[in-house]
Amino acid sequence: PSRFGAQLLGWTPGPHGFAELFALIHPDDERQMRAWTEAVVSRTPFDCELRMRLAGEWRWVRVRAEFTYAADGRPLRGFGVTQDITDQRLMHDAVAREQARLRLSDRQQAHAGRRQSPDLPPNLETRRTGPMVMPLSAAFSMS
Repeated sequence: PSRFGAQLLGWTPGPHGFAELFALIHPDDERQMRAWTEAVVSRTPFDCELRMRLAGEWRWVRVRAEFTYAADGRPLRGFGVTQDITDQRLMHDAVAREQARLRLSDRQQAHAGRRQSPDLPPNLETRRTGPMVMPLSAAFSMS
């Protein structure tokens, strides 16, 4: 890897084997390992997000690579980019959690909006149909 890549991976600069790279990948990201192998076999570029142990902690990375092959078809080298995307991934996950929380809140509010009115027969429900609208002059004292 480059000097920066070696620093990111905790390696010395220079060539390293695929086995060394695979040893850094999180065990739950086996599917991405199969994608790597499929890319090598099919001679297509590799592009995925996975977790790697970097500087003693699990980090999310995006790996993009292309491979060179010997005349007999053996893979020789992989050239590519490994980018630490942990911050972006954490932000994406936080946004997804907040969206799920808001959807749940909307469902709870919609359910709470359907309540039995004491003035109606028991078989009828009232529903909240939307936000309350009033002129600003009614909400604020505007003389």
